[in-house]
Amino acid sequence: MITQTARLTLRPLTEADLPALCRTLTDPLAMYAYAHAFSDAECVAWLTKMLTCYQTDGFGLWAVIRQSDGQFLGQCGLTRQNFNDTAVVEIGYLLERRFWHQGYAIEAARGVKAYAFDQLQVPRVW
Repeated sequence: MITQTARLTLRPLTEADLPALCRTLTDPLAMYAYAHAFSDAECVAWLTKMLTCYQTDGFGLWAVIRQSDGQFLGQCGLTRQNFNDTAVVEIGYLLERRFWHQGYAIEAARGVKAYAFDQLQVPRVW
């Protein structure tokens, strides 16, 4: 486990999460901020990238699990991004569409923000 909020547990993604992760990554509406919905191969590459980020950065996007029933809702966490030629740590999230508009994304993002400052001692989060 990485962190918990009132309703959620955030934990590292695993290979067992791939089917649930793909439900969001292959959804064109959920992926509106990306260039396109992912193919199955891109979903595998995404998961591999997150697993690598855990090793290289000490963080990445984590599985968002609803505590009440263990339901996988999506992912939320920290990623390194390039902004004006400077590496920054950014909070990102992407939830399966059926879990939108229930406050899960903001709750998860707040938990990640607290984790970034309190546990990782990140000086600034975007």
